[in-house]
Amino acid sequence: MNYSTIEGCIRQTMKQPIEKPKAMITRIKLEDYNGNDIVELNLNFEILAENIVETDDYNIADLDEDENGEYIRVQLNHPERIL
Repeated sequence: MNYSTIEGCIRQTMKQPIEKPKAMITRIKLEDYNGNDIVELNLNFEILAENIVETDDYNIADLDEDENGEYIRVQLNHPERIL
């Protein structure tokens, strides 16, 4: 590799924009027993659905996507319980 080739590589690299890392945000939508949305949480850190512990009160319904990106749906298991 000669000097002009190295200079060309450096110039090409400098033209490419540097991408900022994406913010780690987790969206969780809580819904009642019937599937009606109750609240949406936007957390400033990442949580994986498989790391959410399910209980007798709620479970992970599924992963879904809307115009704002992916989110985790958490559904209450009992019709008489509210937050």
